[in-house]
Amino acid sequence: SGTKMPQEAAKHPLGELMRQSPPFDINHVPDDSWVKDKVIVITGGASGFGAGFVRRWAAAGAMVIAADINVKNGDQLVREIRKDTGNPNLYFLHCDVTDWQSQVNLFREAVKLSPHGGIDTVVANAGISEGKRAFEEPRDLDQANPPPPDLAVLDVNLTGVAYTTYLALWYLPRNPGSSPASPKCVPSETHRDRHLILISSYAGLMPIPGAPLYGASKHAVVGLYRTLRSMSFMHGVRVNMLCPYYIDTPLLNGPVRAFLAGGAMGKVEDVVDAATRFAADPRVLGRAVSVGPKLNVKLDADGEWQLVEGESKEAEQRAIWEIYLHDLEDAEVSQRRFVSILNRMTEIRATHPPHWKLAPRMSSSTLTPRKIGLFVLSGAFLYSIVAFLLASRPHKVTSRNISCPIRADARQQAQRPSYLTQQLSYNSTLIAHAAFQPPEALPHRYPDMVDTFASYKYRNTCNISSLDLHAPFAPLCSDRPSMITAMSSGGRIGHDAPYMPRGCDMRWFSTEEICEILSRFEKVIILGDSMMRHVVGSINVLIRKDLGYGAVTDWNFSPEERQDCFCNYQFNVKACSVQGIFKTADVVKNDPESLACPANTIDVIIEMMIRFPIPSDELDRLRALLPTKKPDRPYAFIFGHGLWNDLDLQATLDWLDNLLEVSEQQAPWLASSSSSKPMTSSSRAKGADARAAAAAKRERKHGPGFWPRAFLTPNAAGIEKPDEWIVSQGNKALMVFEEAVGAEVKRRGVEHLGTWNMSIQSNKFDGVHVDLKGNLIKAMMVMNWLNMIEVEKF
Repeated sequence: SGTKMPQEAAKHPLGELMRQSPPFDINHVPDDSWVKDKVIVITGGASGFGAGFVRRWAAAGAMVIAADINVKNGDQLVREIRKDTGNPNLYFLHCDVTDWQSQVNLFREAVKLSPHGGIDTVVANAGISEGKRAFEEPRDLDQANPPPPDLAVLDVNLTGVAYTTYLALWYLPRNPGSSPASPKCVPSETHRDRHLILISSYAGLMPIPGAPLYGASKHAVVGLYRTLRSMSFMHGVRVNMLCPYYIDTPLLNGPVRAFLAGGAMGKVEDVVDAATRFAADPRVLGRAVSVGPKLNVKLDADGEWQLVEGESKEAEQRAIWEIYLHDLEDAEVSQRRFVSILNRMTEIRATHPPHWKLAPRMSSSTLTPRKIGLFVLSGAFLYSIVAFLLASRPHKVTSRNISCPIRADARQQAQRPSYLTQQLSYNSTLIAHAAFQPPEALPHRYPDMVDTFASYKYRNTCNISSLDLHAPFAPLCSDRPSMITAMSSGGRIGHDAPYMPRGCDMRWFSTEEICEILSRFEKVIILGDSMMRHVVGSINVLIRKDLGYGAVTDWNFSPEERQDCFCNYQFNVKACSVQGIFKTADVVKNDPESLACPANTIDVIIEMMIRFPIPSDELDRLRALLPTKKPDRPYAFIFGHGLWNDLDLQATLDWLDNLLEVSEQQAPWLASSSSSKPMTSSSRAKGADARAAAAAKRERKHGPGFWPRAFLTPNAAGIEKPDEWIVSQGNKALMVFEEAVGAEVKRRGVEHLGTWNMSIQSNKFDGVHVDLKGNLIKAMMVMNWLNMIEVEKF
């Protein structure tokens, strides 16, 4: 578009009514600092334009949440940008835009991550290109069951964008501290926004041969933009659109690149620059730009842009062009009156103040039959809308028995089947109680009903509440067997929802209670793999009251490690394994002030033992932990194993038997005739009578044994788990392994705590390890098991 407008235009401008901002000033570059501290959600944020947006806005100080289906690229991108920019407020969330619930989870998580509880800008960027020309060349339609066309492009580029837009129109008006978008607002670093950026394409403006579905999807986005910009300001939301030309991104496939060989392509940085102008300047409403290769152009006397070849002082270089520049300035009168009617409807509903200027009143001297007809039709239309709104108002229900009469005259009633004419009511005797009763009104249940993380370090930055992890209900489990069964077989009502044991509830202990539980034991020894290290790490988060660095040795961190191992990333096995805390003694030695428990009252330690046969040096370390004489307080053992031997049941049992045998030999006071049931290779050889005699002899010498032991089986697999492990370590294999281990360890006098149910609907790092939330639940399950141990019998 040119910048001049014909004299005959502006007959019935709608731009002012719809609060559209003036034409886009290409030469005005807004201050990047205006996006500082804004919360921005970007779909398709792992590559291409999305990655460019994340990098530019993160450097400006925004809190950016990149969402993408490509977990590997997204996670790597965010980590790199955190390191490059020093901005810790960057997050990657997995999202399949074609899945409604996945997008719902994205927006809910974004609100949780937001320091002010809202979203300022949403960029509907996710998109894919059209590959083979399958749609233009139908095949196999002569078969008995002809296959449908591949509509993945429409699923992502249209349905996915529609989902994103729909959610944005809900969350943006609810952004705390924001005000309705207006061209007259004053930009600043503290301005809260309500902004939606739609990403269409040059293919949304004109046909692109060979890509009918891609063109259809992008034309649809243009239609969505042109409609929304005329209505979204009713909720104070501003909508803008980008239409990039062929840009050098992964979206361009081989045939397109071959087609463009020798021609000009646009640059990602120009698209990012155009988007930044939209994102940074809240005064820009209802505007769209196309972004292509940079060209030397100049404006002629007729207001048209002309291409300039070679050097010229009169020429300027431009890659950004405004489109749909004047389409609202020459609207038909019916459109204007329709907007006025809607404005009147808004006044009547009184749901929020009118944003539009009403059409001028008609004077009697200007009335004509055509105007009278239009006015009558407008009034009838307005009346029908008001009548619908009044009829659909919600009615207050005052009775528990809700009747649903069917309104009809007597003759109609007689002609209807009986099941349509009967009165329906709710029978309160059918369901006497809700599915979950509220927790008991007792003092010890108070921590279950409040956020016990409220005083933790980095509570708001990591944005995790204990109420996000566990939903309390009654009754509380009364003994250890029922507690273990309930915790192992519970579930969630939705992905990443609070975990609820089955049948009876567990406790969510305060840090003070956790310190008291751990102090009952001389030592809590955890033996196993990286999953068990995460349990130890989560216990340290709880006893250090630190969600940001509680699981890691932050006292000796470099600046890079403080960025890489923060909040959720403490449990990244690739980057933060060696930085994990392996024993409480290290905290006491290096950072005693961070420990919330009284000094020298607790001792939690892990020994990483993953292989079988177990190396002799690892067994020696275990022996060094166990005194030969009975201590003043009991020892508790927690085992975890399976994935490192590819869920080989026999290898895991041999591993466990070896550890039980070595522990019993080193500390005979652990076992007794009643508690010693290890099925080790040596004990099998001696026979049952010999084992019973040996156990009786130990009991006479050391007294009755007391050996609390639990085995944690691996958690469920996630969608990011490598394909080569899907069969041997997929969820079916994990479920079979958990059931088999549960039966076998019971024969050895070891209690079994399953984690598959807890983790199947939780977020995973790499398809294997659960995130900070999941590990905190695991740690609390362990604390509930420890709390039920009758230490007074020791």
